[in-house]
Amino acid sequence: MEPDEIRSEIERRKKRAMDLKLRETLWSIYYSHLSRYAEQLKEDPEWLYPEVREILAISDSDIQFRVEETTYRLIYKEGPKETESDWGSRRRGLLDEMTITPATLTLEVDGGRVFEFNIQKTVFDSPDWPIHNEYM
Repeated sequence: MEPDEIRSEIERRKKRAMDLKLRETLWSIYYSHLSRYAEQLKEDPEWLYPEVREILAISDSDIQFRVEETTYRLIYKEGPKETESDWGSRRRGLLDEMTITPATLTLEVDGGRVFEFNIQKTVFDSPDWPIHNEYM
């Protein structure tokens, strides 16, 4: 394959991933469901169906599971948090009470990395309650 063909194929695949909302779907699956499994299984092992429990392997930063003969692995890594004291001269008004945490979510299929994206999680401590946001 020629370099131009490779670049074209990369762009086609990126567009396809965006059209399918792969990034948003992976984040939802991880953040809303899988990231909570380790704690929930410790508290109540019977909480999860035995068939699902059998296909899961959960560690601190990744979750691996099988669907038929395919093995999937989601790897979540957070970078250092940045708070108001880190911002120095960039600090402004409402941003004084915000914490930003960079993170990466990677999908591997059968041991090969197929998709990775960066997330910026923010928490703004408003007077009433914290406001959470994820920017991908």
